[in-house]
Parts: sequence; structure tokens; C-alpha cells
Amino acid sequence: MKIVPIGYKENNQSTITDPKVIIDFLGGRGTDHKGRTIFDMLDYDDTIMEQCHDSIQWLFILHEESNFARTCPIITPEIVEEANKDPFVKKHLIWAANRMKKFYGFDNDNFDVNKFYSWLGERNHNLLRITRIIRSLRLFGLDEEAREFYNKALDAYDFIDHNNEDPSFVIDEDAPFYWEKAMKDGMWESLR
Repeated sequence: MKIVPIGYKENNQSTITDPKVIIDFLGGRGTDHKGRTIFDMLDYDDTIMEQCHDSIQWLFILHEESNFARTCPIITPEIVEEANKDPFVKKHLIWAANRMKKFYGFDNDNFDVNKFYSWLGERNHNLLRITRIIRSLRLFGLDEEAREFYNKALDAYDFIDHNNEDPSFVIDEDAPFYWEKAMKDGMWESLR
């Protein structure tokens, strides 16, 4: 029999909906379902960040279940309202966004083009991660940060689209559509 920690809900896909679990994690006082803190995740090197497929669901929590993580937190407007009372939640979300900008190679004005080739390819999971990051930042009221992340991702996409000299490298043409959807649709609408 599997023991489920308090605040965690189990079914075919485990969803975490307990506001205390979510807010404590984002506020830096709690852990995810594997005992990791937000600081543990922010300290991942790029290799671990790429290989770890469930940390992104914790760093950038959404209002709908993930198709890829077996266990993931889910937020509601009420959880966001409560989280916004915590002085550390937004600060940590901004840190997480900055960490992901570095991961993607657009954390400053000089792009790291070599990093682009690792995530701009066709059907790469990082394209979905970017959509998640943009929407999650918006859900938590970080519209300026969401807009900046969106613009940086588009700039990277446009750069490779116009400067790619490798005919075997195919850029996923659908990605900007979903990034725009995450940026412009009603915040609580589905990303699917």
C-alpha cells in the first residue's frame, strides 16, 4: 500500500490541490512530493534541468493537469489569491523565470545560440515548457515577466528561423501559436 503525504490527492494521476502544500513550496518553506525544495530545483544544472520532467510542473504551476507528470500540483484562483499574500512567492517565481531564461540561452541581450538548438527543434518538450512558464507567470499576476519571457522566446525562434543553416534542423512552427495563446487568452482558459 502506498502512503500518501498529507495534502496530496491520489488517483490515476496524482494531483496536489492543498493550498498549504503549494504555497509553502513556492514560498520556500516546503517540499514537493519527492522532498525537493524550490531552491533545490533552481540550483539544478542545465543537464538535470533538461532531464527532470516533473520539476517544471512545480516551478510553474498551472490550473490544469499535466499530460507528462504523474504527480503535479494544480492551482485555483483562490490558491493564487492566498499565494499572493506571501511575500516570497512572486520573488521565487521571478527567480525561476530567470533561471529558465538562462537555461534557454536568452537571459541577456546576447543570445546563447548553441542552447537554442537544444530546444527549438520539432516536437521538443521545452516548447511546451515555455507555454507553461508564460501562463503560470500570468496566473500569479506577473504579467510583465510573462511578456518578457514570451518576447525572448519569440526572439530566439525568429533568430533561428532566419539564421539556421542546417537543412536537417526543423523548427516547430506550432510553438509560437501556443506561446501567444498562453500570453493572450483568458488566464484560466485551457492551454490545450
